[in-house]
Amino acid sequence: QVTHPVEVDMVVVVQRVKELTDAQARKRDITLEVAAADSPQRVLGEPEQLVQVTLSIVLNGIDALQESTSRRELRVEIRGEHRGSRDYGVIEVSNTGPAIPDDQLERIFDPFVTTKDDGTGLGLSIAARIVDAHDGHIEASNIADGVRFRILIPAA
Repeated sequence: QVTHPVEVDMVVVVQRVKELTDAQARKRDITLEVAAADSPQRVLGEPEQLVQVTLSIVLNGIDALQESTSRRELRVEIRGEHRGSRDYGVIEVSNTGPAIPDDQLERIFDPFVTTKDDGTGLGLSIAARIVDAHDGHIEASNIADGVRFRILIPAA
């Protein structure tokens, strides 16, 4: 469980991640775009942990895009979503990189599963544990022109 949850504005989380990754994306000729919802998306959680989760996914996206020879775009969107009886703040990270092989897609959040030659397979499993501790959900899927990760954290 999250020990000291506070009300967190997801825009602040995403802006921090953009600050941390902007130079790396530019250096690799990757367009990093951030889009926020019209209304503020506030969640309950630990801000640094939410930055860590989002940072891990954005850095994976940057790595994946290095393999791409065509468009190199990474987009981070913030929105709200109602699922079941709860409202969530959602951070959606999509990139135009190669698809995740189907056999790995189901296990991508398991420890030691990696698609990288030099990866440990711990980044996404740690991210998933943090999201679980926040009573949220994390999902990965292949989309028409790349890969999308969704982080859902209960709204404040």
